Amino acid sequence: MNRFTSKTRKEIAMRKKHIIFLFVSIVACIFMLQPTLSIAKAPTYTIKLGHHSVDFDKYPTDPPVVNSLVFKRIVEADTDGDIEVKVYPNFKLGDTREMTEATQMGAIQATINYTSVFTIFSKKIALLQIPYIFPNAEVAMRVLRGPFGEELAEAVRAETGIRILNWCEGVGFRQFYSKKPIFTPADMKGMKFRVPENKGLLLMFRGMGAGVVTIPWSELYTAMQTGVAEGAETESSSGLVIKLNEVINYLTISNHAYNIQPLLMNDAFYKKLPEKYQYIIQKAADQSDRAANGYSRVADYGAIQQYLNAGVKVNYLTEDQKNQFKALAQPPYLKWVTEEVGKEWIDKFMKAIEVEKAAWDKEIKEKISK
Repeated sequence: MNRFTSKTRKEIAMRKKHIIFLFVSIVACIFMLQPTLSIAKAPTYTIKLGHHSVDFDKYPTDPPVVNSLVFKRIVEADTDGDIEVKVYPNFKLGDTREMTEATQMGAIQATINYTSVFTIFSKKIALLQIPYIFPNAEVAMRVLRGPFGEELAEAVRAETGIRILNWCEGVGFRQFYSKKPIFTPADMKGMKFRVPENKGLLLMFRGMGAGVVTIPWSELYTAMQTGVAEGAETESSSGLVIKLNEVINYLTISNHAYNIQPLLMNDAFYKKLPEKYQYIIQKAADQSDRAANGYSRVADYGAIQQYLNAGVKVNYLTEDQKNQFKALAQPPYLKWVTEEVGKEWIDKFMKAIEVEKAAWDKEIKEKISK
């Protein structure tokens, strides 16, 4: 027996029509809205940026992480996504030399390198690691952001095809790590010091009387643990990455060489970009440089506190003690770098440092006189 009347059947049919109409309307709306909801505009340009530091987690761990992240965010935002910056951390695109070679050839567009490796591509960069040449990080950055830094960057670009977008600090100055205390060069006599395969640094440490061993960074912890190496040198926070605090007794704040980790870009790629995008990239690099350098200062002092917390004795060299090291370390390095780049570059560099030291001193005195 049929339970529905003709009236009921008409009502059900009308409801079905309404439901079908509603469904079709929703589907039509979805298709009309689809371009704005889920189809993002594909970028016109892609920048592959490789670096050696670990990936960004909850917090940054190293200046290159900050440098690359801030650069990426600003470039993508200010170009409305027309430039995409893909960051490849933790040696995913090769070691630092390989990534710089890839940038030079245009296989990738950008990388972050550090001073000792970048000297392979331009000997002029070795100027920046002359022992005890910079009195502090502020003067160093004033020199690099000033006329001398611009002239150096232009010379490197012409020589290598690599554009230096910023002079980011690599957690600042390099320090001594050791099993025994170091106060004077006599304390380093015969000590086996691990030094990177960098001719200038090798000359520096031999000049100070140390024996040098060129052990890979990845093997340094074991070398210090077993006595294959009795000392090492690097920036304060880098040692924490491989837990040197577990195998050393002393950290000596020597500030013997300044370390940079500049943001580099293939110059041919940069020149092909519209001028408005060149402007955005340089502006982004300036801002990422400031952010990374601020983080570098925090990381440096924070690392020293971690060594203290781990029971490592931290020793700050006096100016007199630094001068003893400088008298031995600087002459062989200066002789080598002068042969490589010429006395003219040395003289310009020294003059730029004196100019910026005097300018900063004057600014401070003017502030305290008010």
